[in-house]
Amino acid sequence: MVTVGHVLLVDASTTVRARLTQSLVEEGLAVTAFTSAQEALNHVDEWSFDLAVIDRNPHDAAVEPLLTMLLERPEEEPMHLLLLDPSPMGDGPPMDVRITRITDPDEVITFIQSLQQPRPDSPSAASRARVLVVDDSPTFRSSMRSLLSERWDVVEADLGGRVLPLMRSSPVHAILLDHELPDRLGIEVCRDIRRVPEYATIPIIMLTATDSEENTLKAFAAGADDYVIKGGNDVVLLARLGSHIRRYRSEMAARNAYASLRQSEADAYARKELLAVVQLKSQELMRVNDELDRFAALASHDIQAPLRTITSYLGMIQARSKDLDPAMRSFFTRAMKSSEDACRLVDNLLQYARSGWTDTTKDAPCDSILIAREAADSLATQVEKTAAQIAIGSLDPVVCDPICLKQVFENIITNALKYRSEAPPRIQIGSQADGRMVRFIITDNGVGVPAEHRQRIFQMFQRLYGSEIPGTGIGLSLCKKIITCRGGTLGVDPGPEGGSSFWFTVPAVPAA
Repeated sequence: MVTVGHVLLVDASTTVRARLTQSLVEEGLAVTAFTSAQEALNHVDEWSFDLAVIDRNPHDAAVEPLLTMLLERPEEEPMHLLLLDPSPMGDGPPMDVRITRITDPDEVITFIQSLQQPRPDSPSAASRARVLVVDDSPTFRSSMRSLLSERWDVVEADLGGRVLPLMRSSPVHAILLDHELPDRLGIEVCRDIRRVPEYATIPIIMLTATDSEENTLKAFAAGADDYVIKGGNDVVLLARLGSHIRRYRSEMAARNAYASLRQSEADAYARKELLAVVQLKSQELMRVNDELDRFAALASHDIQAPLRTITSYLGMIQARSKDLDPAMRSFFTRAMKSSEDACRLVDNLLQYARSGWTDTTKDAPCDSILIAREAADSLATQVEKTAAQIAIGSLDPVVCDPICLKQVFENIITNALKYRSEAPPRIQIGSQADGRMVRFIITDNGVGVPAEHRQRIFQMFQRLYGSEIPGTGIGLSLCKKIITCRGGTLGVDPGPEGGSSFWFTVPAVPAA
C-alpha cells in the first residue's frame, strides 16, 4: 500500500484540470496544477509530490523532459507517473516501469484508490519489507540480520540453489547476493532470478569482498541493480538498500493498481455487455409474447366460427327431422355436444396462452374474502343446481392481480362442484399465515383424488374421469401457472372428511 498525499497535475485543458482538481481534493489530496509541462519544469523543484498526472500533449515539447526530470528525482521521493494518453498502445511501452498510461481522466481516482489498497498476494502489501540475504558465511548472515532486522524482516539462504524455491514460498522485496557461493557464482544466480518474469525488477544488490571493476560490470550485465563491498559503510548500505526497496514497493503498488484498474474496466464492460444482451432478449421475448397473444386470439376466433356453424346446423336438422329414430337423435345430440366441447376447449386454450396470467405488474394488495365471494357468485347457477353449500371463512389479504386470484378460486370451486359424490357438495374456504405467504385451503366432500394422481392433475389435458363429466383438463394447469409465477405453490391433499383439500400460497401483504 502506498499513501498519496500531494499530486502534480499538468493538463492544458481548463475543464479537465478543474474536474480532476475537484475530484482529488474531495479525496483529501493536495493538488498543484500547471497548464503546460514547461511551466511545471520551472516550478517542480519547489514541492515534493507522491503522484504526477501529466497529459501527453503532442504539441508540448517539454513533456518528455518533465518526465525524465521526475524520474531522476532522489529515490527518497518515490513517484508514480500517470501519463494521460488517448492512444497508449501506439507508441510502445512506457520509458520506465513507474509510468502508467491511462486513457481517460476519470481513471485517475480509481487508480489512486487501487494504489492505496494492499494486495494480500503481493509483497508490496506487507507491513514490513522482507530482505533475502544469500551468503555461505553464518557470521556474515548474523551480522546482516542484526543490522537489517530493526527496519526489515530478514530471510536467509546459504546456497544459490535455494534462492528461487525460497522466493516462491516467501516473497521478498530485495536481495543481498554474495558474489562467491559454494555451489555457484552469485552472477549465475542473478541471471536465474531475472529469467522469472515476476522477479524481473526485484532489487538485487551484489556483495563482494574486493572492489573489482570487471566483477562490477559482470554483475550489472547479469541484471544486478547495485554492487556493494562487504565490510564497507553500514550507513551507506542501509541507505542504498532502503532506496531500492522504496522504488520496488512503489513500482509494485503502481502495477497492482493498474491491473486492478484494468480489471475493473473489464468487469464494467462485461456487465454492460450482459445488460445489453438481457435487454435485447427481454424486448424480443415481449415481442414474441405479443405475437403469440394475437395469434392465439385470431386462431380461437377462426376455429370457433366453423364449430358454432356446425352446432347451429346440427340443431336445425334435429329440430326439423320429426321422423328420426332414437339412435339417430342420440347421434345428433352427441355431435352437438362434441362441437360445444371443442368450442369450450378453444376458449380454455386461449385463456391459458394469454400472457396476462403471468403478468405480475398488476399485482396489488387485495381483499381475499371479496374475491372468493365474487368467484362463488359467478358459479351461482351450478351451486343452485347441485344444492351446494360454500362457506367462506376469514381470509388474509394478499398481493395478487384480483382477476388472477378470482380465476384460481373459480377453477377449484368448479372442480369441487363437478367431481362431487352422491351427497350435496360442501365447500369450505379458509386461509392461514405462512411466513411471507398466505396459504389458502379449499376442502370439499367430493370423490377425492387418488394419491398416485395428485401431481398429474396439474398438468395440461390431464383428467381422471371420462366424458361423463365435462371438462378440458386445462383449469388446474392454468391455476398452477398463475400461482408459480408469483412465487407460490399449489397442491392437493385428502380432505378431513373425505374428498379433497386443495391448497395454494400467494404473497402476503407486507407489514406496515
